[in-house]
Amino acid sequence: MTESLNLQRRPDAEPVLWAFTHGRGAWRVTLKSDSEPQACVPDRWIPHVTPAGISYETTVFATNFSAAPASIELVPYLENGIRLPSVSLEVNPGATRIASSGDLFSNQPVSHFGICGSFSVSVTAAYRSTAASSTSAHVPEVTQRGTEFLFYPGEWNVVYEGMAVINLGAEASRVKAVLLNQTGEELRRAVLSPALAPYAKQLAVLDWEFRGLQGAVIRIESSQPSAILFLRGTHPEASTALLYYILPALPGATGIPAPGLCNPERWILHLTPQDSGYETTILATNRQTSDVALEIVPLQDDRTRLDSIFWTIAAGHSLIAPASGLFAGTPISHFGLCGSATTRVTAAYRSLLAPSASAHSPETSVTDNRFLFYPGEWPVVYEGMAVVNRGTNPEWVDAVLLDAQGYEVRRVRLIDRLAPRAKHLAVLDGIFSDFAGVAIRIECSEPSSVLLLRGTKPGHRPGVLFQTVPIAITPRR
Repeated sequence: MTESLNLQRRPDAEPVLWAFTHGRGAWRVTLKSDSEPQACVPDRWIPHVTPAGISYETTVFATNFSAAPASIELVPYLENGIRLPSVSLEVNPGATRIASSGDLFSNQPVSHFGICGSFSVSVTAAYRSTAASSTSAHVPEVTQRGTEFLFYPGEWNVVYEGMAVINLGAEASRVKAVLLNQTGEELRRAVLSPALAPYAKQLAVLDWEFRGLQGAVIRIESSQPSAILFLRGTHPEASTALLYYILPALPGATGIPAPGLCNPERWILHLTPQDSGYETTILATNRQTSDVALEIVPLQDDRTRLDSIFWTIAAGHSLIAPASGLFAGTPISHFGLCGSATTRVTAAYRSLLAPSASAHSPETSVTDNRFLFYPGEWPVVYEGMAVVNRGTNPEWVDAVLLDAQGYEVRRVRLIDRLAPRAKHLAVLDGIFSDFAGVAIRIECSEPSSVLLLRGTKPGHRPGVLFQTVPIAITPRR
């Protein structure tokens, strides 16, 4: 909450807005004049800002990962694509700045915004219901754009399926949503916007668009390059208002190795063990006109590599099957994969106690030694993590709770010696629940991959799991 706002203006200077906040320091916001040339062409996007007057709110996080002060320029837009005056933010080294979207954009009706400037500063939007019991969906800035996006629907009796799409092209875009069954047959095609203007935004509730139908895959098509956001949330009658981010199953960039030489760069980092109270379903969609093959390299917790297995997916079809069946009941901890770069594999994690909803987590190829994320509302949700050592030597793994200035509040060694390709699990809210901080940094002595799963506490109904996307720090420093 903002304690005071002070707008300062000298005749020879840009207007400056100072926002003093409870325990978070001061934001210095430079307001760009309309008469200035609009040189900033955003290459990063926050595709949605919740409007004033509804039962949701948006909070913006900006973290500077460098050792020097850094600045970014935020370029806000109205829903119809009209560009508003930019806002410049300065962030101290290692610090995290947090502000409501209303304070940040002076309560203008901002629909979405782009980001220019220092790549050392990462921006995340947190969306949350204003209901008393609710959780935030933390969505890092979007850098990928495309004309086709795939994702797997949730359990619509428990959750709704929201979407925001921004036209990043130079011409009006025709935006469609297509519901497909497991064999690739179209069940329904809906035109979401016949002519979405450049830099305009279109919202849709896809479970409403496809009401009365059950499909396996949803494909979003746009005639111009677009940025997209999928948000899933519990229905209004739920006792807790849960909102969470769904990553689209975008095509991977990994090439196809020669047969027998699979050294995986693509990973599913966690399979739920038997008798854990959770199940894992594997999903993959072949978008090609011919069959594709994937080589799967299964590993156990201690990194024991089992014999590869091969999945063949027919043209246009989707593979949807319980992991226990695909691996014939063998206790697999995680797996790597090689093969068609256009066929992405997704793991869906779900509680066995009904009603429940799945966390859909696409395969990852991201490795780093340091990751950062913003914690959830721990009275309502737990914070689970799986880390896989992708290096060649045993590693240690630390979790570090940080305050808004970037100083360490608490550091905990999670494991002293994690073997290459082995996995370690941790529940981070249990470690840090008695301490106050704004961010958690995961540090690894070897290159690693991290999966964050947030979920409702045991006994809560509906039981909902969802993925939180960590920010890889090293590429941004």
